[in-house]
Amino acid sequence: KVRPDLGNIPKELVPILECCWAEDPNSRPGFQQVIEMLSVFRTSLSPLETTPPPTIVLGGSSYVATDSPGTRHLMDKLQESDITVMKPEKSSRFFGCFYECFS
Repeated sequence: KVRPDLGNIPKELVPILECCWAEDPNSRPGFQQVIEMLSVFRTSLSPLETTPPPTIVLGGSSYVATDSPGTRHLMDKLQESDITVMKPEKSSRFFGCFYECFS
């Protein structure tokens, strides 16, 4: 059977994927086992700080991410207007949704 290339996969995830691909379905890990293996992998990650994209304040109460579709031209006009760009708080979680799934 053809499997995806694992060259770009973190080396710690390769054994998890390979055991999930076992020919004999009875040899494959169960869902709970996969969760446990991914939890171990998650603890091996060093938390990196990520900065969300800046937002544009519209009318004092609406926020639009600057990388949203259709907002690039607004960013070009930013210096010509009185629109304030606010940078959101830094997130200290790497793979935030990954942590949420297993917290």
